[in-house]
Amino acid sequence: LILQNPKASLYQSHFTYINSKGDFLRQCKPMPAHQTANQFLKLFLNNSIDIMGTGFMMRSKDYDAIGGIPPYPNLLFADLELWYKLTQLSYMVIAPVVSFSFRLHQSTTRTTSDENLLNAFDRMIHFLEKIKKEDDQVEKIIKENAITFIHYYCRSVSHRLLRTPKNRRRGITVSGVIKRCKTFADILLPGNNYQPLADGKVKLALYIDSNLLARQFFLLFKKLYSKPVYR
Repeated sequence: LILQNPKASLYQSHFTYINSKGDFLRQCKPMPAHQTANQFLKLFLNNSIDIMGTGFMMRSKDYDAIGGIPPYPNLLFADLELWYKLTQLSYMVIAPVVSFSFRLHQSTTRTTSDENLLNAFDRMIHFLEKIKKEDDQVEKIIKENAITFIHYYCRSVSHRLLRTPKNRRRGITVSGVIKRCKTFADILLPGNNYQPLADGKVKLALYIDSNLLARQFFLLFKKLYSKPVYR
């Protein structure tokens, strides 16, 4: 791939997801063979691409030139900013072959605190705000896809938070997550009409979190049924 595309600044291949036992789960979403930074940004914001912090290759001089991986909490979202900046230098190419597997297991999401996840997302939002001001095309992409991006994490973090007992949350609530996501939308799209509670799943998460009996029943249910319920 490198020999065929010597001018590219980032290289990647397709991959599969496996579970903790090594069993196949699914293929990654198909990726175009060639991506500009703006194309990558659009795919990332509308959740049309599977991007992980592995399986990439770049030149060390390019990595050093952009300052390396940025210091996000627990490095969450750091790889996304890194891949975008590297692709900006030239372009990204993706091999059609499946050359590695990415392991998913229960501890993947449990090792990161809700607070770190929100703080990392906050940093990503401000990075998007910064690059939005630098290029008209980037601004257009962010305006068209920011709500989709923010709401995806509003829903997933709200449901994730339900699995964390309140005494381990450092004061974070589903209501607070919803308000914070609305603030993120206001940062990227001033004057927007984003309504997180228009999504029934977010509304349900808010109800469960604000009702003691519903919350206790949910935690009991999750002990008995460990598979993901919310999507």
